[in-house]
Amino acid sequence: MKCGSGLCFWYNHRVMKRKIRTCHVFLLLVLLSACAVPGPEEPEFPEAMLALPGAVVNPGERIVEYPGESLFAAGAVLPLPGGMEILDPLIAFMLANPGLTGTGTVRSDGPDADYHRRLAQKRKELLTAVFRNRGLPAERLIITSEVGPGVPFDLKFQPFEGGSSETGNR
Repeated sequence: MKCGSGLCFWYNHRVMKRKIRTCHVFLLLVLLSACAVPGPEEPEFPEAMLALPGAVVNPGERIVEYPGESLFAAGAVLPLPGGMEILDPLIAFMLANPGLTGTGTVRSDGPDADYHRRLAQKRKELLTAVFRNRGLPAERLIITSEVGPGVPFDLKFQPFEGGSSETGNR
């Protein structure tokens, strides 16, 4: 292509127009993304959950753990005396806040895997009955059992979605 024929100017002009148009589209996208409304902020873990008796709370992970022998004696299905009363504040909080849901895991670990599988299963049945008898619907807290290392009972909560304002949530 000869630049003296005018075609070179016309070709360069078209290329420049495309580059400018691409640059404008890019700048428009940057501007629109900067003006976009941020998504909903994830609510904080309720402060009332941080003071649960017998529990270790990890608010960043939304996990409540009942370690060691806070609920059950080693190797026992039945709870320690007063063991289930430790759960009362948790159950009351969940009942007062219908937006709070989660999953629980009951664990047992030891050399006899079959025994510990049955032990974890029986503890799961007991805890499920306690939560249901106190009025917590089945879909709000699903409890499973497993054999393996870890705390005997933990709960992982979904993001808190509100509920009663008198219980410390924001």
